[in-house]
Amino acid sequence: MYIFSTLLLIILIIIFLLAIVPLKVSFNANSAESVNFHFIASWLNPVLKGTIVKDYGGVLLKVYLFNSKVLARDLKTKSDSKGFLDKINFIKSLHPKFERLEASYGFEDPSITGMIYGALTLLSPYIKSDTLYNNPDFTMTDDYFYFDALFEINVFSLALTLFRYNKRSHMKVLYEGK
Repeated sequence: MYIFSTLLLIILIIIFLLAIVPLKVSFNANSAESVNFHFIASWLNPVLKGTIVKDYGGVLLKVYLFNSKVLARDLKTKSDSKGFLDKINFIKSLHPKFERLEASYGFEDPSITGMIYGALTLLSPYIKSDTLYNNPDFTMTDDYFYFDALFEINVFSLALTLFRYNKRSHMKVLYEGK
């Protein structure tokens, strides 16, 4: 009886923590590095952490539990435009709360830099962010970009959205396993 009540108490504590402690996510993309992007998500930092790193070799997912690697898996990406729109709709449905957004970019053609600056400025009122740093460089001789974001997601919202998207067989959310 004590084992059952203790187990039930532990499950209730975990559910309570899932409800109140958000998943912290950091995303970084930089054209100057050989790595295309870093995506790090952590919940109660030493407890659960996941990373997705894309470089020239492919996309690698790593999951850590109490700082011990429990999963390492290669992922394949979907490169069609419908897959990209699915990813945007997925992220939008999570209702992330951005703590920081930083974008620095410059292109050889200043009109491209201007269009991106205009698009980010147009979207900025709709992005719930504590800090938004938009730094265009119109005098570049080479193309570059740097994007860094730190945001929080409710874990229950993430679980429900993943369940809803994966229920539809034609919509693979982010990446498919090889």
